[in-house]
Order: sequence, then structure tokens, then C-alpha cells
Amino acid sequence: MKRTNLFLLELVLDLVLFTLCAVVCVALLLTAKGMSQESRQLTEAVYIAQDAAERWRSGAPLYDCYFSNGQPDTGDPSDPSRSTLADYQVEITSTEDGAQVSVYSLSHGLEAREEPIYTLSIGEEVAAP
Repeated sequence: MKRTNLFLLELVLDLVLFTLCAVVCVALLLTAKGMSQESRQLTEAVYIAQDAAERWRSGAPLYDCYFSNGQPDTGDPSDPSRSTLADYQVEITSTEDGAQVSVYSLSHGLEAREEPIYTLSIGEEVAAP
């Protein structure tokens, strides 16, 4: 074989190897982005569940829907955040020893989950004598 043919063969093999490495890097980046979005959504759900639990314990008004910034959807038309749709739905169910707060995703345009993102159990506080 001529040197030119060997050089071209080596160049083609290098391009194939570089392309495979690029594909693996893109796949890793997409996986990391998905994990980041799931982590952000879980963190927001935890904050929302904590807010709902504190409201339940204090007797403050409870809200069914929350925005991704943690603000409740108050239903007030003058609220500036009402221009967007709520991102999370909160469901509070009574149990024998307190309540249970479940946070569901209202992902618009995406596949909504049937099971809650996060569930928090709230126990009844008993005053110490």
C-alpha cells in the first residue's frame, strides 16, 4: 500500500473514533440534564410539602396548587404569578395520627406522573404536661 492510502485510512479511523467519543459525551450530557431536572423538581416538591404541612398545623388556609417558585396559587386574579399555570398540585389526606401531604407534578406539555413526586407524613403534636 502507498503511504497516501495509509494516511487516508488512519484519518478515517480517527474521525470514526472522534465521532463515537462525541456521541458518548452528548449522551452523558443529556442524562445529566435529566437528572438535574428531576432533582430540581424533587427539591421544589419538598419545599411545597413543607409549606403545606406548616399551613395545616397552624390552621392557615390550604392551597391546592403551587408554582415552581414555591408560591401558592391563591386564585386571586390580581396576583402577577397567575399569568402562568400552576406546576404542582397538593393533596392533603387525614390519617389516624395526623395527615399526609402528597405533591403531584402538573407538567404542562410533558408526561404527567400518576404517583406523587413527594409524600410527607404529618403527626399530631401532643402538648407535653
